[in-house]
Amino acid sequence: MRKACNQTAWGLIFLLLDIRIGFLDILPDLIGVILILAGLGRLKQEHTYFSTAWIMTWLLLPLSITEWFIFVDIPLGNGLDQIPAAALVLQVTGALVRLTVLYTICRAVQVMAEKQRKIMLRNAAKLRLQWYLFFEGGWLIVMPFGFNMDANDFTLMFMGFAVGLIASTLAVILLIRKSGNILKSTPKHKIDIRV
Repeated sequence: MRKACNQTAWGLIFLLLDIRIGFLDILPDLIGVILILAGLGRLKQEHTYFSTAWIMTWLLLPLSITEWFIFVDIPLGNGLDQIPAAALVLQVTGALVRLTVLYTICRAVQVMAEKQRKIMLRNAAKLRLQWYLFFEGGWLIVMPFGFNMDANDFTLMFMGFAVGLIASTLAVILLIRKSGNILKSTPKHKIDIRV
């Protein structure tokens, strides 16, 4: 379970960090998605929430490939009306899928920690999930209002949500790594076929 959680966490780091030199992405999201799929592929037998996260991560694959062709750079100081519509649709779709993936992973950690009586881990998963939902969900809710905002106000709002989203996502990534060290795999039940 530890290796699978570490793969998933590293994949999420690739998705979180967007370091570019010109249009070249140093940490491509595609590599992150592949790492997450590999990690969740091992974890999906542990809980149905991991299985759901694995399925939802497959939706990130075409989005990460499309990102190579449609680079989305939110122009600070200009507002949302300067972003092409296709890029906005990709951003919102990606955010919704990431929200679902991280939600189901946190719920899997919560449920498994509850079953294994790891109360502190369960509480940490619940709190980090709430913070992540606040920033990612909050951004998705207030983003449409950005079309009607002054560019300076939009930039201030964007920066606040961006910092909160980065911090809450890092907290979830650390939770996933920690859960790989604390939680035990569910035992494989042997089926006795003797008559």
